[in-house]
Amino acid sequence: MIEAQPAQATTPIARLGAPETAKAPAKKLTGKSAVLEQLETPEHQSWKQFRFMIAFGLLGIHAVGVLGFWYFSWSGLAIALAMYVITIPLGVSIGFHRLLTHRSFECPTWLSWICGLSGTLAMQAGPVTWVAAHRLHHSDADRQPDPHSPFVSFMWSHLFWFLFWDPRLQDVENRNRLAKDVVARPGQLALEDSYWWISLLVPAVLFGAGWLVGGTYLGMSWMTWGWALRLVAGWHATFFVNSACHLWGYRNYDIVDNSRNNWWVALSTFGEGWHNNHHADPSSAAHGHRWFEYDPAFWFIVALSKVGIVKNVRRPSHTERMNHAAGE
Repeated sequence: MIEAQPAQATTPIARLGAPETAKAPAKKLTGKSAVLEQLETPEHQSWKQFRFMIAFGLLGIHAVGVLGFWYFSWSGLAIALAMYVITIPLGVSIGFHRLLTHRSFECPTWLSWICGLSGTLAMQAGPVTWVAAHRLHHSDADRQPDPHSPFVSFMWSHLFWFLFWDPRLQDVENRNRLAKDVVARPGQLALEDSYWWISLLVPAVLFGAGWLVGGTYLGMSWMTWGWALRLVAGWHATFFVNSACHLWGYRNYDIVDNSRNNWWVALSTFGEGWHNNHHADPSSAAHGHRWFEYDPAFWFIVALSKVGIVKNVRRPSHTERMNHAAGE
């Protein structure tokens, strides 16, 4: 059964019933010279709002990842690569981003749930929180109150923003209002509510399976590579979309934020780095708009549509507004 979803709204927060926020006037950006003014430090960036447990967990997983270099195995590397493909392109790019946030294609309930689970395994957030944060970003990209603009600071956009309690996202009522269509999808709220249990179960399963197959060394290898190192790689690949892709790269479209197309971010995220294209046409399932813009996440969506699993795949609709020269 295919889940039909309404077309993506131009201003998603207003359409989803969230309270609208006043928007500061934005400068028109043009080509490589586009620069926005420095943004004010968000009000919730204070030690009182600092999420110490999240910070300790983040540091701890990075530290466990370092142990992986003492517990290398080819099977551990294979598990890490397989889990990366499951969690980043399938879970985050296709599932959380193109399906749940922007509704750029329609799919059966079972596939929506698989994509939601895969994204949850990336340990960036549950599906409801992830979608709510991304919709806030699109509503005010590179303007107050964008939750993660590098015009506050590079590290704020890359990492620090989610280390502080943000009432728009951590307050359950506000979060669910921003993503009420995701809450209504079968299974997604259950994944959100089970986020921490799922996150803790994965390393235990990997260590236990490796220990049963080859003892403590293999258990540590599968856990450090298949969980910690894979998480760290996936985190920073995704974080660079928020930071690097609003600072460095070229622009196909002159729009009022500082989004950029960045080839090396696109490589590690299977197409998410064509961020200027995405901000110009967020409801499109395709992020690569030129022939050389590598977008395997979109190719996979197209392949699923060819065999009838997904339908109503949205294509780029604003390419006539594209700058004449790639790399401008």
